[in-house]
Amino acid sequence: MSIHPIYVIISKKEVDNMKYTFINANSDLGVHIDGTNKGPNLITRNFLDYEKITIEKTNTTRKSKDKSDLAKNLDSVNSFNKLLFDKITNILNENKFPITIGGDHSIAIASALASNNYHKNIGIIWIDAHTDYNTFDTTITGNLHGLPLAAINGYKTTDLTKHLTNNYINPQNTVIVGARSIDELELVNLKKNNVTVFTTEDIKKEGINSIMKKAFDIAGNNTEGIHISYDLDYIDPIDA
Repeated sequence: MSIHPIYVIISKKEVDNMKYTFINANSDLGVHIDGTNKGPNLITRNFLDYEKITIEKTNTTRKSKDKSDLAKNLDSVNSFNKLLFDKITNILNENKFPITIGGDHSIAIASALASNNYHKNIGIIWIDAHTDYNTFDTTITGNLHGLPLAAINGYKTTDLTKHLTNNYINPQNTVIVGARSIDELELVNLKKNNVTVFTTEDIKKEGINSIMKKAFDIAGNNTEGIHISYDLDYIDPIDA
């Protein structure tokens, strides 16, 4: 499950007049386990005062669960993300504030890049237990929910983005908060791109207020706004 609003530097008057649209991105195509496509509708079913839009994976979609397939459901993920990217773009063009609720985290590719394509130059704060910075060369599982942040930065994953845009978010304005599980080769990718990573240990040492201030400073440095991606596995399972 993942949630994706964008924080843009705007006035209080603009905030008061903002119209919010929730997008239920009902996809579980980025992971071999079924079920995350059911979450968005459950979360938003009581949001009676807001506009809601639902995007479903097609009924004819057949998921690959082959462990040797290191690009599982690539075409299906791309087709879903193209629909989502276009829908978010239309909402932004109507001067509405989109909040996208997935679904597995592969939907973040469409959500973040639609925001960046519209605002031209934004940062991103990725609040997640995982960094999601694998590529097709480094993924162990082939589940595409492990690649979205690398794709959003335009790093070795153009097969996931060439149908959307070539306007990527700068890795130097990319901040991960709450990481506690990073693959060995994924860590190499992060260091190579100078992505800022704050782990759960960093939060314990410095406190969440200090970490989030640093995150906003880095993501907002010379940008027009900040996209926020929140994966629910960041929350301790006991609290969740």
